[in-house]
Amino acid sequence: MEADVFYNAMKAGAYIAFPKGFAGIYIIQQVILHGPKKGLFASIGCIATTIAISLFLLFGVHININEYIIEYQVWVKIALGIFACGLGMYFICKDVDVDSSKQKKSLKSLLIGFGITVINPLNLITTSGFMVNAYGKIYQETIQNKFLFVLHIVEGSFLLYICMIGFVWFVMQFIKTLNTRHVNVFFGTIYVICGIGLFITIFIPISI
Repeated sequence: MEADVFYNAMKAGAYIAFPKGFAGIYIIQQVILHGPKKGLFASIGCIATTIAISLFLLFGVHININEYIIEYQVWVKIALGIFACGLGMYFICKDVDVDSSKQKKSLKSLLIGFGITVINPLNLITTSGFMVNAYGKIYQETIQNKFLFVLHIVEGSFLLYICMIGFVWFVMQFIKTLNTRHVNVFFGTIYVICGIGLFITIFIPISI
């Protein structure tokens, strides 16, 4: 397989991972509240979605996800809006005075990161769009090369997430005091605003 194909796969992985929507917000929130470890687990959950979609489309399952999203965009917006508002209210009402041991469950961050990413139309569109365009170049490749192709996509995504987590953590070193409750309310409000925004777009001619 040509080297530029692998290089383009890494670029695509970074583009797919570029913080758009709730996933990027959630990763940043986890880094601020709990440190880079939880941010890393949240990003792994996001990457798992990319791996699943890439393998699904790469091994001969030809489905134009974009068409389905556009066709059912009203229901997509309603579901995503409800999820965003629910997640926002969860963080706004979250009790921060809990046992710190309960906050160290990284698996929860991973699962939420996966869930937020898998229902994000932007992630589905960018991932499926790239894989459909790339399929013509690699459909005759061996299974090993196809897996290597997906691996390079993952590498690009992982590198971008590492840079984002490292930057946020670096900035946090200069912030000595931070009220956890205020952070949760701030990010929870962002989620709610995004959810309400999705409901509003149902009544105006804006496509996802």
